[in-house]
Amino acid sequence: MNTFGNFSIFKNIFTDVSSSYFGSGYVWLCRDFNIGHGSHLMIATTANQDSPLSEGLHPILGIDLWEHAYYLKHQNARAAYIDDWWRVVSWDAVAQLDKWWSKRNMHDEL
Repeated sequence: MNTFGNFSIFKNIFTDVSSSYFGSGYVWLCRDFNIGHGSHLMIATTANQDSPLSEGLHPILGIDLWEHAYYLKHQNARAAYIDDWWRVVSWDAVAQLDKWWSKRNMHDEL
């Protein structure tokens, strides 16, 4: 989490971006690989069904902000949905996906 300073700062930024996103789409934690310069974590947004892959980013965590993701339980309370979402994130899975992306040269299926 060096990119954000600590987990609390990351969580606040991610939550703020998710809460202020207008319309249907996603907020992502991505790894941006810069050839020759290493990589860093970043928060990105995509509209509708777009993917960070099309921007050359490697997604490792995403929140679905389409209304269908939260309406039945939270109606229009997106903030409550985001709070609940933090309780179900599998950080082991996030770490495994980040590790998988680090071997990106081996992923010719993409």
